[in-house]
Amino acid sequence: MCKYELAAKAHKNVYGVEVEVEEIKRQVQEIMREHNNWIDESAAFVKWLESLNLKDEFKKLKEEERMENAKKEVIERVNSKAGTLTIDEAVILADKYDELLIEEQVLGAKPLVYEIKTSKGVQYVLSWEGLTEAMLRQGNIKVIDVEFEEVAGKLIAKARVVDLKRNVEMLGVAEAYSNEKFKLTTLASKAIRNALRKVVSNVYQQQIIKEAKSVKSIIALTPSVVK
Repeated sequence: MCKYELAAKAHKNVYGVEVEVEEIKRQVQEIMREHNNWIDESAAFVKWLESLNLKDEFKKLKEEERMENAKKEVIERVNSKAGTLTIDEAVILADKYDELLIEEQVLGAKPLVYEIKTSKGVQYVLSWEGLTEAMLRQGNIKVIDVEFEEVAGKLIAKARVVDLKRNVEMLGVAEAYSNEKFKLTTLASKAIRNALRKVVSNVYQQQIIKEAKSVKSIIALTPSVVK
C-alpha cells in the first residue's frame, strides 16, 4: 500500500470520513505551491499529515503494514521450501515468526505451537506463549536478570535463567536487528525465551504440543495464515 493509501486509511480511522487518494495528492501539491516549491513532495506530505493531526495514526498503520510484510516474508520462505526444510531451519523460521508476534505485543492472543513441514516430517515448535506455559508446569525456574550491551554496533540482550531443582543456569541471547526505536522489553523477552528453551524439559514441551493439537491452538506456517 502506498503512503497516500495509508494516509487515506488514517483519515478514515480518525475522522470516519473517506478521502480520495487523488484529493490528498492535490492538497499536498497545494502545500508545495504555498511554499513556492521550496519544499519537496515528502516534506509537503508530512505537513499535510501534521495539519490534520494524522501523523501518529499514519505511523501506526505503517508499522502494522511493516509487521504484516515481515510475517508474509517468513511464510514465503517456509512455502518456498515446503517439505525440504531441515529441523533447525524450521525452528529458526518459527522463532522469527514468534519474534514478530512478540513485537506486536499480542501475547495473550498467540498460539501455543507452530507447525512446519520439514524434510523429516512435521515439526512442532513452541511459541513464547507455549514455552511460558511449559515453564510454569515444570516449576522451579527463575529468571535471574537481563543485561543489555552493544556489540559491533548492535544491541544485545543476555538473559540468565536458572533451573533451581537441578541447579543449572542457562544463558539466552537475542540481537536487535536495528537500534532505531527498538523496544528493550521486546529484546528482553526474546532473550528470556531463548534461555528458557535450554532449561524447560522436553517432557513438558511435548505436553503443551499434545494439548495445543487438541484445542487447535496451533498456527501452521503456510500461506493460509496470511490474510
